Amino acid sequence: MSHRTKKRNPQFEELLRKTTTVDETGNIKVKGMYAATCINFNFDGGVVSVPYSHVVWFLTRGRWPADDMTVDHYDDDSMNNAPNNLQELTITENHRKRRGRTILRSYGSGKYGYGLYIYSDPRDGRHYVTRTLSRGMHSKQCETVKKSLGGFNSIKEAERRVRECVIGIEKHGIDWMPPTVGKASSKSDAMNTAIDEMRAMRVTGMSLQAIADHFECSLTSVFNRVKDVGA
Repeated sequence: MSHRTKKRNPQFEELLRKTTTVDETGNIKVKGMYAATCINFNFDGGVVSVPYSHVVWFLTRGRWPADDMTVDHYDDDSMNNAPNNLQELTITENHRKRRGRTILRSYGSGKYGYGLYIYSDPRDGRHYVTRTLSRGMHSKQCETVKKSLGGFNSIKEAERRVRECVIGIEKHGIDWMPPTVGKASSKSDAMNTAIDEMRAMRVTGMSLQAIADHFECSLTSVFNRVKDVGA
């Protein structure tokens, strides 16, 4: 499904009406969801697609962000591209900031606990349960394993999931990994339905980092979706 078809989806149209407003000058404001803008420039017989925030950065600072850095919004509002709202962060720092903060950790019993976490993601307001089995924490002494156990609309639902996981671990043993439940992240859904658009951007010569910035996702996510497309 192309992005042109998706934008006519009644559910998307309703979401747009609820979250997005436009004033008499054409200025758009988005609340309650993550949005990003990108400018397409015609250049040398092709299209150069550049995130809006990067254009502002270049024109106000006289240079592009460093190759190993990305532009972050201090207030986490991707539509607020005022020069003083922009900062340079490493990709790791940016991901750490956007993932949200740990709300709860269930230690369970034993030296290393059960490695259960709940994260609140400010991008979609959902709560995500994960489990990390660190090296030395389980009997097989293998490398660290991290798995998402589900996304939930409320902290109560996430905490209920943690309690279920604790019961399962105590029953089956520390090596047992609970299955993933709950609806997948809306961010992941949007990413998966945007594959055609990502691939088209890659064909025009757009860099993986630029595509990642456009969709507000990781380089790994973009690479896995366009790795068979030549730039």
